[in-house]
Amino acid sequence: MLKLILLLKKIHFVLLFLILEAVALYTYLTKDEYHAAETMAYTAKASTFVDSKISNVYNYFQLRTQNDILRDENAALYSQLLSKFDFVTDSTIQTLAPDVIVLQVVKNSFTKQQNYITLSGGKNQGVVKDMALFNGHGIVGYVLSVSDNFAVATSVLNTVNFNTSGKLKGTEYTGSISWDGNSFRTLKLTKMSKYANLKNGDTILTTQYSNIFPANMPIGTVHSIKPRESVFVEACVDLFSDLSAVRYVYAVSLQKRKERELLEEKVIEQELK
Repeated sequence: MLKLILLLKKIHFVLLFLILEAVALYTYLTKDEYHAAETMAYTAKASTFVDSKISNVYNYFQLRTQNDILRDENAALYSQLLSKFDFVTDSTIQTLAPDVIVLQVVKNSFTKQQNYITLSGGKNQGVVKDMALFNGHGIVGYVLSVSDNFAVATSVLNTVNFNTSGKLKGTEYTGSISWDGNSFRTLKLTKMSKYANLKNGDTILTTQYSNIFPANMPIGTVHSIKPRESVFVEACVDLFSDLSAVRYVYAVSLQKRKERELLEEKVIEQELK
């Protein structure tokens, strides 16, 4: 307390000057309507500017929360879409689970010959082996192995583990989709009939032949078609999904997949006897 009294005694002339200046300024600004109006206008502008900056800062720190909300809403919409529309020609062979699981990518490679994705979700979150992975653009890969809270998936950029079938949109012409280990933006389409009349810019979708991917999921667009030297055509397919910038994926399982696989394996075993 003594120190405060000594400090006030030391600067009391400065404090008195500031108080008198404030009184004089207030008297000057409120003496007539013009100055009062000008003061209110400047005050309003300053207040609006400060409020705007505070709002921008607040919104910045809320971006993660808003992103999570949008992510969950997208998952709900995908779930409704997959449960209401028939994505396969024969729903008794394979149907879609109505639930879509949102998973965050915690590790991702795209520059190797065999690329994998680690996901923050496992058995406790409902993730199971062979779930198809996709984002808002197209297919991304599928789940290989699952622990309680994590999963490792093969990316479509994998020369060993990834292979699926693809079809020309609007037709039933199908071919084989794989990765040749070159560009992370491009897959390879082979064994497509030349009668499909494939053209640059055509869209390639997944087919009902897959035991992992639901039919009619987007894969990419055709470019660089090789000359038709045989009954089959080869082409490069530009991926819709940018595998170098994947942060979240959606996971979905095909119901009755195991039943279909067991039946197919049983038939093959009988033929080999």
